[in-house]
Amino acid sequence: MDLLLLDGRNAEDIRTWEGLVNGAPIPDVFYRPEYMHASALAEHGRPVAVVIRDGSAQVLLPFVIRDLDIDGKIMQDAVTPYGYGGLLRLSGPTHPGRRTVREIFAQLHSWACTSRLVACGINFHPLLDQDTNWGAVEAAEDWLRVFPRGQTTAIELKYWDETRSRIAGMSKGRRCDLRKARSTLDVRITEGPDAGRDLEIFRMLYKEKMERVQADSFYFFEDKYYDCLSHKLGARFVLVTALAGNRPVASAIFLMDRDFIHYHLAASNDEGRQLGAATLQIIAACEWAWRRGCSLLHLGGGLETDDKLWSFKRNFGGKVYSYSYLTLVADAERYQLLEEQPNAVWPYSSGPKPMVATPLVHPAVLSRPVIKVVGIGAGGHAKVIMDILAKFPRLQVVGLVELATRLGGEKVEGSCILGGDDLLPQLLADGVGSAFIGIGGVGDNSPRAEIFYRVLGLGFDVISAIHRRAIVARSAGLGRGVCIMAGAIVNPGATIGDNVILNSHCTVEHDCVIGNHAHIAPGATLSGAVQVGQLSHIGTGASVRQGIRIGERAVVGVGSVVVRDVPDGAVVRGVPARQANATLHR
Repeated sequence: MDLLLLDGRNAEDIRTWEGLVNGAPIPDVFYRPEYMHASALAEHGRPVAVVIRDGSAQVLLPFVIRDLDIDGKIMQDAVTPYGYGGLLRLSGPTHPGRRTVREIFAQLHSWACTSRLVACGINFHPLLDQDTNWGAVEAAEDWLRVFPRGQTTAIELKYWDETRSRIAGMSKGRRCDLRKARSTLDVRITEGPDAGRDLEIFRMLYKEKMERVQADSFYFFEDKYYDCLSHKLGARFVLVTALAGNRPVASAIFLMDRDFIHYHLAASNDEGRQLGAATLQIIAACEWAWRRGCSLLHLGGGLETDDKLWSFKRNFGGKVYSYSYLTLVADAERYQLLEEQPNAVWPYSSGPKPMVATPLVHPAVLSRPVIKVVGIGAGGHAKVIMDILAKFPRLQVVGLVELATRLGGEKVEGSCILGGDDLLPQLLADGVGSAFIGIGGVGDNSPRAEIFYRVLGLGFDVISAIHRRAIVARSAGLGRGVCIMAGAIVNPGATIGDNVILNSHCTVEHDCVIGNHAHIAPGATLSGAVQVGQLSHIGTGASVRQGIRIGERAVVGVGSVVVRDVPDGAVVRGVPARQANATLHR
């Protein structure tokens, strides 16, 4: 077993642990031993780090080892800290292969069993795309269970507008709150141990807030938790206090590392809420972090789906991320006992069914006829669709036909390239009645549209491919042959046309209308009631303001921020997006 256990109470182990985090491609505060000390105080446990290697891939998992007293019997488990811990990639590929993922979790399971733990609970880090890389594990073992956790949002600090001293893309309501707050309030920012006086203010406001909302006892953190954070994290602990004259009206703790700053805990009194103090604090933290080189300010999520807190955070115009948590069961009998407790703690508390578990198939399903499918195209997009369809046992991909010149017999994701698209009529006659469009599109989506209508004309049923880790509202309307990839979000009232691609981690907000054959690229965000014309392309990471109309056959460049309507056939790019070519694909 290539596993190293680091004890957060041992000085030499702490130095090793800190060095590993510092050397990681993307270090973050939730992995650091200093934060783990504070988390262990909150969880009444002891901090450890488990470092596992498989080939070139090495990861670090921070855990709090907890003692659980059930009817006088002491059991132990290991959980990642309050916040967004999960796995920290130390080395190896950004997207590890399935074999590597399984081997690392197998080593972790062996350690948990040897240590006589009940289970390990792992919160995946939403900003590090861990749902895609680690949450999609398909182990044959029944000791791995993945559950949906929710959504979070993060402000992209590259959109800091220094002229207006705010983030571009904020909603009208947030901008109004900011103007009101700036006219009446001041902010004071303190760091680490220097935050002593302001930390006392925070404690007072936060305790009043928790009592007012009748929060769970876990959230009434002891003074030693805050003292540990401020003293051990030092400059990574940032406190933003809002003042009306000399009166403190709001306070917020932010935790900062090299790339990310996190909105950790916050509270305000009635006056602060009326004056928009929270908006002012977040914008002040944005500027603070932007000047120190951070790329994202992570606001987190709401208390419930689509609640007021979530709406408040979304109105800053940030990107939306989905994340999950994983439980690794080492002792199934004791795990079930903990699940049955009336006040079970996370991760044993009742919740949604696992998103990914042992692939059990009911006999009735096995008796249903298999649907034979042929894929059109054999490039990268076809690979992604085949990976999605592989999760559905009734679908059998018989092979691929290629439009471009390519030798038959070659394999893509285990499926053979049968030959050219002239084989389609014969395949239909042989009982292959369904097809998927495996042709991607960057800019020009007309080839995808042409083959879509040709395949329909031949008599095929063009099927949709929707990843199990996509979130699609019940009231959303979906056309034929849509492809919705992992992490994509389609919110209520949205209408998605035929043959549309919603790529990984894009967001289509409420009441958007996406025309036929459009492509919304990875990480793009369409705010509420955006209209996208048919055959258009929204580039990777682009953001479109609410209510905007994107014309037909238009292209929005990578990372652009669209704040005004885009004519048919136009190419726009930049922040804010400006027209570069008005006659594309006419």
